[in-house]
Amino acid sequence: DIRHPLYPKPDARMDVYLRGIGILMARTPYIRCCDDDVWPEPDHLRKVTDFMEKNKLDFTWCLRRMYTRQREKIGIDGFDAIGITNQFGYNLLDNSSLFYNQKAAMILSQVFLTNPVYGDDRLTWGPLHQYCKGDFMPEVLTNHMAQPHLNDFFKKFCTPEE
Repeated sequence: DIRHPLYPKPDARMDVYLRGIGILMARTPYIRCCDDDVWPEPDHLRKVTDFMEKNKLDFTWCLRRMYTRQREKIGIDGFDAIGITNQFGYNLLDNSSLFYNQKAAMILSQVFLTNPVYGDDRLTWGPLHQYCKGDFMPEVLTNHMAQPHLNDFFKKFCTPEE
C-alpha cells in the first residue's frame, strides 16, 4: 500500500510525482519513462542497453523526432532537449529521451518527488552528472508528439529529416 498526498505541492504535476513513485517501484536493471505522446523506434531497448553496458553508463539520452498531433513529421529536435546547454541557455534532458539504470533512478526519483512541477526535466541534468556516468547516444530513438501550442516553435527550429 503506497500512500502519497493528493497534491504534494500547490503547483504540483501528479505525472511528475508519480514518475518518482514508479521509479522507486521498478525492479528492472534499466528504466525508461514514456508519456502517452511518445513511442520508441523498433528494437530501441536492445540498442540502449547494449550502448550502456558497452560504455559502463548509468544513463544515456537521445534526440527526439518531433511530430504534430496529426502525426505530421516536423523534424529532429537538435536544439531544445539535447542534454547539454542549448541555445536558449538551459540544460533540458526530456524524460522521454532518457534511459537509466537503478543507480541513476534513485537520484532521479528524488528530483521528481521534491520538484513535481513543470520543467522538472531541466532539473535532472545536474544531479545525474554529479553522481553518475552518462553519455549521449547518437541515434534518434524517441518519437515525440509536440503539444499543439509548440508546433510552430518546433517547425521553426527542428532540422528536417531526410
